[in-house]
Amino acid sequence: MLLRINNLEKEFGKNDSYQKVLDNISIEFKSGEFICLLGESGSGKSTFLNVIGGLDGKEELTQKEVASVLGISQSYISRIEKKVIKEISEIIKI
Repeated sequence: MLLRINNLEKEFGKNDSYQKVLDNISIEFKSGEFICLLGESGSGKSTFLNVIGGLDGKEELTQKEVASVLGISQSYISRIEKKVIKEISEIIKI
């Protein structure tokens, strides 16, 4: 397997007005596989490619977004973050 995406979601909007453009998308891409995305204009094809390619304009992803793209749990990401922060703190003696 080259890439697995689990439960990918993306919303656009601000304040209390949001529109979900990607809703619970899960897919696996295998090495050497040819993929074609088909859909009507505005169906989310470019948004999907931008999100998985890291080109959606966000500088920072939420734990939920990272977990979705990597196919791991948010609690696992939290444990990794805590471990990294602890190790960095030990290195610089905070």
